[in-house]
Amino acid sequence: MSRVVVVGAGLAGLACATELAEAGHVPLVLEAAPRAGGRVHSFLDRANGLELDNGQHVLLAACTALRAWLARLGGRGHYRLERLARVPVLLPGQGVSWLGGSPLAYRHLSLGERVRAAAALAAAALLDEGERRRLDAVSFGEWLSAHGQSERAVRRLWDPLVVATLNLPSSRASAALALFVVRSGLLRPGAARLGLPRVGLSRLAPEAAQAFLGRHGGEVRLRSRVVGLELAGHRVRALLLAGGEVLASEACVLALPHHRLSRVLPPPLVGLAPFRQAAQLETSPIVNVHLVYDRPVLEARYLAVLESPLQWVFARGPNAGGPPGLVTVSLSAADRWVRLPASEVQEAIAREAARVLPGAARARLLNALVVKEPHATYAPAPGAERLRSGPRTGVGGLYLAGAWTATGWPATMEGAVRSGLAAAREVLRDLGSVPRAPGRP
Repeated sequence: MSRVVVVGAGLAGLACATELAEAGHVPLVLEAAPRAGGRVHSFLDRANGLELDNGQHVLLAACTALRAWLARLGGRGHYRLERLARVPVLLPGQGVSWLGGSPLAYRHLSLGERVRAAAALAAAALLDEGERRRLDAVSFGEWLSAHGQSERAVRRLWDPLVVATLNLPSSRASAALALFVVRSGLLRPGAARLGLPRVGLSRLAPEAAQAFLGRHGGEVRLRSRVVGLELAGHRVRALLLAGGEVLASEACVLALPHHRLSRVLPPPLVGLAPFRQAAQLETSPIVNVHLVYDRPVLEARYLAVLESPLQWVFARGPNAGGPPGLVTVSLSAADRWVRLPASEVQEAIAREAARVLPGAARARLLNALVVKEPHATYAPAPGAERLRSGPRTGVGGLYLAGAWTATGWPATMEGAVRSGLAAAREVLRDLGSVPRAPGRP
């Protein structure tokens, strides 16, 4: 059996490895970190004695590849899919309205703004795929302005969706990818139903994937940092590890963040199109603030907050086995926050929570922790779609996976899993194996 090595044990690398294992191969996954999962993991906060997620992740009913993969790993019950595609949205001082279905019922906009928002949705629905893809050259903000959306409508309706899914505001995000989100979520009945993890992120996927690989003879080696590739002609022959170990490989999948590829590439490969394009992609940060109160502070499982730094607030205690008063504030497109000291972020977010959430104002804050991801996702700015490569690199035996690759999806768990499955299918074709049917769970 051919030796296949996957570099990176994030969701992309783990999805690739499990697909290869199910096809009869024995993949070896190398991960530099002390844990698997990449940006989807849990950790022990020793100061508070709590297991916390590195960030708040959700899935949608539209995340078909992710949901099928979790089911294969035995994790179907590890998340809860909401029955209705409705999100409570709080506008401080004006109460809660529900976002889902037609914007005509969304009370945080004027009647005229609601009518124009419905017209913009209709225009999005009428775009054919070619038209949508060509809009990668402009920002979603420009597209919205051309379709009659006021600054307030962007701020109160479109940005909460776009910032959460693309990790950029509408003014900076590719119209093509934002419209994909709108069409895949808002315009498909039931597709926008949220799925919330009921367990810690490590248990949701990484631990289950490691167990799956173990049952199939595969292996995940942690604290194993790849520092280079060895070529024979225009083909990868071996991987070089920190410490001097050399691992021969007939196929190697680099499931790494795009900004880390250059650390392992030999000079002859740096200028090749997939790697040159990856180097041009920028990144966008996410900051999560875990707040532990002496009692529950949210009535809902989650809440979007308008015109406030809070963005999205999730009740992580009663809904994920943590202490009753644990909530997570998720800050996407967090350029402002990632540069501040953690103490300032914590103080500002706790103060804002007390201002806009009555439950937090009445509760006592026991502990808090700030988790920063400076390079959380690639930045899907206008023009970024043409820089996303597929799994093939043009180098024999070398493939790419990662949420930044050309999956058609934003940098989400769904995109990561799709990229890993796509890379595995190319490896299997080249090794003469039969890829598993993509639609089969």
